[in-house]
Amino acid sequence: CLMADVVQFFLDRDIPFCPRSAVNDVLGSITNTHISGEFHREVARVPERYFEEKPYLKGVLDSLRDSGKRLIFVSNSPFWYVDAGMNYVVGPGWRDQWDVVIASAGKPAFYTEDARPFREVDPATGKLMFKQVLKLEKGRVYTAGCLKELTKTINWKHPLNYDVLDFRYDDVGSPLTSPNVMYIGDSLFADLVDAKREFGWTTAAVTPEVGWE
Repeated sequence: CLMADVVQFFLDRDIPFCPRSAVNDVLGSITNTHISGEFHREVARVPERYFEEKPYLKGVLDSLRDSGKRLIFVSNSPFWYVDAGMNYVVGPGWRDQWDVVIASAGKPAFYTEDARPFREVDPATGKLMFKQVLKLEKGRVYTAGCLKELTKTINWKHPLNYDVLDFRYDDVGSPLTSPNVMYIGDSLFADLVDAKREFGWTTAAVTPEVGWE
């Protein structure tokens, strides 16, 4: 949409332009805005301008947990930005609905790195702690890491609701490397491709931009 708007701007004003240069300039501007943090700071400052409240999402998450699902929140954005957005969209206390919260994950490297450790984030200050993370705990916030470390630091041998006589995973890693995992993301490149290709996860894309189609 942005690229189409830029091209239309040039055409409406009879401004000569090189298509390749226009694409490079737009992509460069987007990249610089994200890297500098300017975009995140602006959105966090006035979330009501950029986000829609979705109070029903809390009910969806509660329903998933009540049915025995484990929920992992993984975002490439810094925690202070994630917290501002989720507080507005879902409501205060949003972290209580997730078993694990990971910010600044660095996807897609999150899937491909083999030995990148997790770091714990102080939610109050946003600063990283120095202690080694050996177990991911509910209520805490983590950053970096990789899927291999995730399977080592989560001791999930079974769903929340199960009958031990009817169901049991063979080992700790198996629940996170199978189609039993559903990954929901909004970026085909950063979220869905490696998750499906490398680990066989079931994936779902959030693409409201094409909803009208």
